[in-house]
Amino acid sequence: MVRYQLDFHRLEMNREPTVLEAAVSCKHFCYNYRDDLVAGIIVAGWDEELGGQIYSIPLGGMLIRQPIVIGGSGSTYTYGYVDHGFRKGMTREECVSFVLKGVALAINRDGSSGGCVRLAIISKDGVERILTKGDEVPVYRFS
Repeated sequence: MVRYQLDFHRLEMNREPTVLEAAVSCKHFCYNYRDDLVAGIIVAGWDEELGGQIYSIPLGGMLIRQPIVIGGSGSTYTYGYVDHGFRKGMTREECVSFVLKGVALAINRDGSSGGCVRLAIISKDGVERILTKGDEVPVYRFS
């Protein structure tokens, strides 16, 4: 449904929708189906207007732009790590390492998280995907 709206927008405006426009479409969908949906949504992307952006759409359909967003069943295990370790201006390598460790911490504690880590690096050059297979995911445990 959201994809249809964005495709229609693309044809009508003769340009790609901005990240904010995509997030607003998701927000409307989440709000309109708030009684049926039981999931928050993260919308991230890059456009010429605002550069890199990330939006959180929690249950109910509110839209919030934030510098970092985490979600999913394992996220409860990573809030302290993210609050302590995230800082604006991190390099690409620092971001990849930071996210990999955060997801690994969630995998180590949450029975519903796991298998592998799929990262998507979004920039003006497009989307780069990095897969870390399950046997390559770092293990963090108390001794």
